[in-house]
Amino acid sequence: MELRSAAIRRLLVVFVCGVFGYVVFYNSLLMDRRGSLLHAAPAGPSSPTSRQKPPSQSTPAAVAGTAAPVKDSIRSRLEPGFRIANGGRCPERGRDLRLVILITTAPGHQRQRKAIRLTWGGSVAQRRDVTLLFFLGRAAEPHQSAVDEEQQTYGDIVQGNFVDAYNNLTLKSAVMLEWLDTFCPDARMILKTDDDMFINTDNLLKFVDVHSKDTNKLFGRLARRWKPNRSVKSKYYLSPESFAGKYLPDFVTGPAYVMTGDLVKPLYQATLDAKFLTLEDVLVTGVVADKLHIKRVHAKEFINDRIKADTCKFATSVSVHMVKFEEQFDIWKRIQDGRTRCPQYVPTGG
Repeated sequence: MELRSAAIRRLLVVFVCGVFGYVVFYNSLLMDRRGSLLHAAPAGPSSPTSRQKPPSQSTPAAVAGTAAPVKDSIRSRLEPGFRIANGGRCPERGRDLRLVILITTAPGHQRQRKAIRLTWGGSVAQRRDVTLLFFLGRAAEPHQSAVDEEQQTYGDIVQGNFVDAYNNLTLKSAVMLEWLDTFCPDARMILKTDDDMFINTDNLLKFVDVHSKDTNKLFGRLARRWKPNRSVKSKYYLSPESFAGKYLPDFVTGPAYVMTGDLVKPLYQATLDAKFLTLEDVLVTGVVADKLHIKRVHAKEFINDRIKADTCKFATSVSVHMVKFEEQFDIWKRIQDGRTRCPQYVPTGG
């Protein structure tokens, strides 16, 4: 009996020791495996080890407060640099420039550019305190050869590294900001406008002089509480995925607006990191300007609509939209000949 009990006790001791040994061995395997996983490669965003990592072991990017890259940002779509740079049109980084006029245009719009050069654009082209440039993207032949020849003749074109198309207007605005930041960051005031605009340059110069000491401001036709266009048939369509809000942020409409020179760098950097929208004015002067707390000021002399051929309306405005190239000559002649008595222009804009 005693022999039997002793044998049972020996079996129990062997069994317990075996179980204990197995547990120790299994745990050591787990620790070795976990260590190899941790040292094989940095944990990615979806890795269980990254979710379990305590705050004290955060990555350097998290410690520095670096935001995750925005999906489909302007930066991801835009190749930096210029096919035609024309940086010499802004000497001394623009410190002596009263005004920079940047005109968005398309490769095939030679007549529009010619009309501007022969009318209101020509009136400031020879000034040392103003520079004027046309901005466009890459073009297929025969337009590209025509653009190159035009640049050789007039020397007033900047061409970015993107395909020129309506849906790339946002990229064109980003390239304009890149050019300003690269070559002309010290200019006092900048007018962004389109090649179907009539600009009363005399009034424009009066306007920028009145506001020459202002900072952190965008001037133009202010759009308040506009709803995004959800019609897929409209060229202004914004899908709920691209912009989910019920109302657009307040913005100044794109055909013509003036900005103070101090905005160049912050607007450029923030625009690069913004999510792409096809509506450049909504993005740059609305979404991005809102984020940067830029003041947007309504100025009634920016008539960014088509109006009837009213001489005094043109004589007391800064900008008028949807002007055909042949109309530029008629309007310019009307306000220059002095035959019509009109009220004197007084700059507004707060």
